[in-house]
Amino acid sequence: HRAWHRASAAAGADESIAQDLEQAGTQMARRTGFAAAASALERAAALSETGDSRARRLLAAGNAAYLAGMPDRARETARAAIQHSSDPLLQADCAHLHANVEAYTGNVLDAHRMLLDAAQRVAPHDQEREAQLLTDAVIPLLSAGEVRSAYQIAQRAWRRAKEVGGQTEVLARKVLAMAMILRGEGLAGYPLMLEGLDLEARQPASVQQLLIAHWGVLSAAWLEDYERARAVLAVLLERLRGASA
Repeated sequence: HRAWHRASAAAGADESIAQDLEQAGTQMARRTGFAAAASALERAAALSETGDSRARRLLAAGNAAYLAGMPDRARETARAAIQHSSDPLLQADCAHLHANVEAYTGNVLDAHRMLLDAAQRVAPHDQEREAQLLTDAVIPLLSAGEVRSAYQIAQRAWRRAKEVGGQTEVLARKVLAMAMILRGEGLAGYPLMLEGLDLEARQPASVQQLLIAHWGVLSAAWLEDYERARAVLAVLLERLRGASA
């Protein structure tokens, strides 16, 4: 309330107020108040004194809007953010958000091309971001039924992600496993998925990461391992409740 009160009285850019609003928005997002967080972060961006700080806050607002189920707002915010920054890493993050929104609400093949392009542009600067973009580029292809191409990109993502480790490796492993299962290699792909689930259980919980965990449930159901699917889903729901508490 204090941050919003100060913002309502601001006549122009004010970095101190922008920082207060950004902190408030971040706290709202941690409590899954994503719509309110998006509004606070957009206002913080408007009060920012530099292009990069404005872009960073717009990107955070876009991510919050995406999680709040407001894809049009997330798309426009991502587009606005990329116009305000010359930082190639920040630009890649903006493109990543825009493409993810497009994958779920627009043309999946356009989303795939956007992710591949962003991965290529960020590769000289950040291997982890490259691997994350390549991993996400697989999902639109699977949605379009382009399983062979999805498998090839998943292999690229996996090779890059193995060098990075952490959550990036976990997600790349699971995406590769999905592609293998869908191309008829369930005997090889399913153990890889189970390894990914095991690794994922050791990672800190977050709402965004846990929303992707349903891939393991789908894979188990596809291969008629219904007890495993039920067990994974029960753990997933429990972790989601904990992350949103």
